[in-house]
Amino acid sequence: MANYFGISSDSVGILFGNTNVSSGSSSGSILSEYYSIKSGAYKKALRAYYAGMDKTDNNTKTNIKTDMSVSKDDTRTLAAIKNSADNMKDAADALINNKDGYEDSEKVLSKVRNFVKNYNSMIDEAGKSSSSTINNTLKNVLNNTDINSRLLAKIGISIGEDGDLSIDEEKFKKADMNNVKTLFSGNGSYGYSVKVKAAMLSYQSANEASKSNTYNATGGYSYNYSTGDILSSYI
Repeated sequence: MANYFGISSDSVGILFGNTNVSSGSSSGSILSEYYSIKSGAYKKALRAYYAGMDKTDNNTKTNIKTDMSVSKDDTRTLAAIKNSADNMKDAADALINNKDGYEDSEKVLSKVRNFVKNYNSMIDEAGKSSSSTINNTLKNVLNNTDINSRLLAKIGISIGEDGDLSIDEEKFKKADMNNVKTLFSGNGSYGYSVKVKAAMLSYQSANEASKSNTYNATGGYSYNYSTGDILSSYI
C-alpha cells in the first residue's frame, strides 16, 4: 500500500472516488458526495422522501408544515411584546409578594402605579401582534380586567375604551386597602391572573420569534426582520 506524504493510497482512493481499495469501501468518494449536493441530487432525494411521508402519514405532514411555519409578526414587534410582558410579571410580583404590607397607602401606590404603567405597555404592544395565540391571550387579559372593573373602580383604577388602565391617585389613597389586598395579593388574585397571562405572552412572543427566521417548505430562507434576532432591538 503506497503512501503519499504520509497518507495511505486507500485514503486517497476513497477521497477521489476509487472504489477498489483494500478497506472494502464502495460508497463513492467525498468529492462525489459534494457533487451530489452541488448538483441538487440531495435536494431531489429529500423532496421525494418527504413527499412519500406526506402520502403515508398525515400527522407527519402536519408536523412538517408546523415546524416550517413563519410568524406573521416581525421580531421587533415580538421583542417589544416579550419585554413588556416580562416587566408586567415583575410589577405583578411586587404586589403579589408585597413585603411592605398594605397598610401604608403611599408605598402600595407606588407599586400599583408601576403595575398600571406596565399593564398598559403590555396591552399596547400585544395589540400590535397578528398572532392568533397572542391575540387570544390578550383578550383573556382584557376580559379578566373587565370582570374585576367594579373592584378596581373602588380603589381609583378605571378602564379606558382602548383597554388601558388609569389611576386616580387621590381616590386610591382614600380607598380601603383591604380591597387593594384582595385585588393584588396572593395566588388567587386579579394581580396573579395578570402575571400568569403576562408569562404566557412572554412565552408566546418568544415562540413566534423562533419562527420569524426559518427555512420554509421549498428550502428557501424566510424572514420578517432583517436582523433575525429577537433581542436586536434592545442591543
